[in-house]
Amino acid sequence: GVRSSVSRRLTAHRRSKTCRRFTHLFLSKFGARTDLSGETHPLPRGGTDDLMTPQRDLVATAPGSDFALPSDYLYSRRRHKNIRLINRAKGQKKTMSRNAPVATLLLVAIIPLSARSQSSPIPYKREGRIIAAIHAVLDAQRDAWNRGDVAGYMDGYARSANTVFVSGDNVTRGWQTVLDRYKKNYDSREKMGTLTFSDLEITPLGNDTAIVLGRWHLQRAKDQPHGRFTLIFRKTKQGWRIVHDHTSSAT
Repeated sequence: GVRSSVSRRLTAHRRSKTCRRFTHLFLSKFGARTDLSGETHPLPRGGTDDLMTPQRDLVATAPGSDFALPSDYLYSRRRHKNIRLINRAKGQKKTMSRNAPVATLLLVAIIPLSARSQSSPIPYKREGRIIAAIHAVLDAQRDAWNRGDVAGYMDGYARSANTVFVSGDNVTRGWQTVLDRYKKNYDSREKMGTLTFSDLEITPLGNDTAIVLGRWHLQRAKDQPHGRFTLIFRKTKQGWRIVHDHTSSAT
């Protein structure tokens, strides 16, 4: 019992002595000097230790504390915390910069989809009315052609200088120029024959625009020319009219 009591006292004395030495070294490093009795003294300005470390003011000791911490120590801790926050922000910026190409690709993919979803589709009934109106124009052209009325056939085109007719390697611009071309190439009833349209595909592209794909055929006494055509219709004051005609003949 006596040995164990002496051993405990020696151990406590060694720990207390080690703690005081650690306190002395710690405060000496941060600008204060402590003796082995536990009393803390600031280093004098201009002393030998002042050449090694800058003078620091001690923070007031809290009640019950054994020694005072220098204010620069707390400042250093705050500075290290700010540095960690800055490094964390830099890491987030690097992550954002690495993810920038992926975000750009996602935007490129999402924007057209959002724009398409925002654009209101043509109502079914209105689309049906557009298709019916364009069918009526084509039927009127067919009937006028089969009567030998080239001018009536040209009523299906927009009376504009911007109307375009493309056939083979030739481009004809203007409603009147297209009319003159038809009258020149089909100057007799035999040449005009009987016109039919088939395989019509009418696709409205909006409230005032539509595209038509189809097949044309002429029944004549000596031959039967035929081919394909693509028409662009626009809704004008006079109704739906052809503004662009690209017609090809089968060889």
